[in-house]
Amino acid sequence: MDTNRGPHDRYFYNNPEKIISGKIVPPQFELNNKILVLKHINSIIIQIITQYANFDRQPKEIFEILEKDEDYIIKLKEDYSEELERAVDIHQDEIISAVKKVFSRELNLKKEEFEWLTKEFFIPKVKNFVNRFDQNFYYFKQLLREYEQERDNLFKKAHGSRDRSVKNRQRAVDNQIAKMLDGAGEFYIFNYLSDHGFLPNYGFSSSNVSIQMYNISTSGERIIQRENSIAIREFAPFNSIYFMGSKYYIRRANFHNQEGDIGADKCFLCENCMYIDFGSSVGTQQNCPSCGGPIIPSKEIHNCIPFPDMRASSGEYIGCEEEKRLIKYYDVIVNYKEKAEKIRHFNIVSQDNVVFAECTYEQDALIYFLNRGQISFNPESDLKSETFNYCIACNQWITTKSIEKHLTQGTTQTCSNNGIETDIL
Repeated sequence: MDTNRGPHDRYFYNNPEKIISGKIVPPQFELNNKILVLKHINSIIIQIITQYANFDRQPKEIFEILEKDEDYIIKLKEDYSEELERAVDIHQDEIISAVKKVFSRELNLKKEEFEWLTKEFFIPKVKNFVNRFDQNFYYFKQLLREYEQERDNLFKKAHGSRDRSVKNRQRAVDNQIAKMLDGAGEFYIFNYLSDHGFLPNYGFSSSNVSIQMYNISTSGERIIQRENSIAIREFAPFNSIYFMGSKYYIRRANFHNQEGDIGADKCFLCENCMYIDFGSSVGTQQNCPSCGGPIIPSKEIHNCIPFPDMRASSGEYIGCEEEKRLIKYYDVIVNYKEKAEKIRHFNIVSQDNVVFAECTYEQDALIYFLNRGQISFNPESDLKSETFNYCIACNQWITTKSIEKHLTQGTTQTCSNNGIETDIL
């Protein structure tokens, strides 16, 4: 037997009868969750209106692309929108009855458990379905707009140029636009709605981060999503991803913002209790709101940004063993923001009223994940992690060591958009 097996595997290897013995308990999960319930309401609406409207179409039949002043606007087609609105309006009573039937148990529970699950909650969601559906495609529309703009820029670059990399990128962008408009792969309407939290999905994730992976050798691009709490490590700057036999290096970010605002903010991280807070007011505090310890601005006040979507490009072909060796490790802090007014207290007691445990429970907990940088294994350094640096001029992550070369003209690492010192965050 493999000695690297964990205690779980070793136990059942030594006691194989335990694998199939005992009472089978049906899996359960907490349904008292507005986001999860709304996903199921959306699936009920779609199930009903597809009987009366042509819901499942290719994106090119759902959206129209308008070109204006060298920019692009992607909007829901009026005929498609009106068809869905009509189906929802005419069959609203049928939809509401189906919602009540599906959630009949929850609607009949004591109000303190599902006090929010009332007709005042789900009827407006039903009426506003088409608008919410359109808003869920924000990422799709923004991404398509970016590809259309990139195609125009590449066309100008390619004119009179023999640069093979430009031609290859042109082919990749053309293929991506065709894939998006045809609804292939991750852009098939039901795949997209599931990946982006509109419909129930694996793990019931609601907020995902996307990464665009460009394979230089094949001129192909793939997009995958991960739950935020996973992506903050797996898609972290300078990490490597193994996908379909190729290694991809994460070097750039995509903020999908027309004005270039990346949401930079001040962050307070208490080195004593790991309490996290954000906003301009953190610089005025003298003591940690959680543990009361004195705040040292030079060590505990940082610049931060919301974790963005990422871009990666491929290197050489690798095998699984090399992938394991190249994984980087990051200093990720997790902080639970307790809200006293929402916490419920209860005890677990025996039949003799002996208290086994005193418990607290918060239904809608706010949990922050903060990536402080790549863990430093340098014994000569006092830093636990190497912080990230980001150039807003070229959307590229850069190491602290390479900042000088990035801002200096004529080096192999010079900023492609001539960034200056104030462009480095």
